[in-house]
Amino acid sequence: MAVITDAKARNIKPEDVAIPHGGVTGLALHPSKTKGRGKWVLRYVSPVTNKRRNAGLGSYPEVGIAEVAKRATAMRVTLSEGKDPLMEKAQGEEPTFKEASEILHKDCYQDGKIPNMDSNGSIPLLNTSFPSWVQSCWEISSLPMSRMLSSLSGLRKLRLRAGSSKEFIR
Repeated sequence: MAVITDAKARNIKPEDVAIPHGGVTGLALHPSKTKGRGKWVLRYVSPVTNKRRNAGLGSYPEVGIAEVAKRATAMRVTLSEGKDPLMEKAQGEEPTFKEASEILHKDCYQDGKIPNMDSNGSIPLLNTSFPSWVQSCWEISSLPMSRMLSSLSGLRKLRLRAGSSKEFIR
């Protein structure tokens, strides 16, 4: 398929259908309400959720044909690595499970004591080192917290669909 030309993009009308880019799979120029203007959209299936996603890559003519091809190709490379580019962008600097547990541990334990403990120490002190199950989770996953939580919620939904936990185990 031939790559979209600048002349064809400039002549896009509001009533036109989306014009495929032709150089990158799933990339198309969708018309806006003004003649000669549109939105670049990359349509793909997320390797993480297996759902169709639409990623906006800017508006035409602000983002030209060559520039949008570079952006879309970079997103396609991310997809080929098994990552969802929109999720990557949304997560930004989200902590991993290990980092989140270290932050929580540091905030909860000060000088070996639980912050809300009685002054006479009637509540037994918890070991201020990490429990072994937390450390084993570090070895299992360096995933961002949102991915871990979404996996856990998926398991919960599966268990609820199966009924009681006894039925789930069978």
